[in-house]
Amino acid sequence: MANGDGGEFSHYLLAPNGEWRQITRLADEISRAVFGQDGRVYLLSRQNAPRGKILRLAAENRGLAGAQIVVPESKAVIQDFLRPRRGSM
Repeated sequence: MANGDGGEFSHYLLAPNGEWRQITRLADEISRAVFGQDGRVYLLSRQNAPRGKILRLAAENRGLAGAQIVVPESKAVIQDFLRPRRGSM
């Protein structure tokens, strides 16, 4: 869900039982979320990382507490990323 055109988003997953689960909030500063071929969710985060970092989250998690950083912030700016292939991260 986008919060207007300001670049803020919250993300939801539809569980197998038909229940919608919120996995990110507007305050989390996640601008992109994609499923990898491994079934995990990959997220582009700017929270405490103005240049961007990529997080990985198991789909069954209910929030970012269990997310792992797979590409940390660096001197390069991450604007977007492709869906990871199985075994690539």
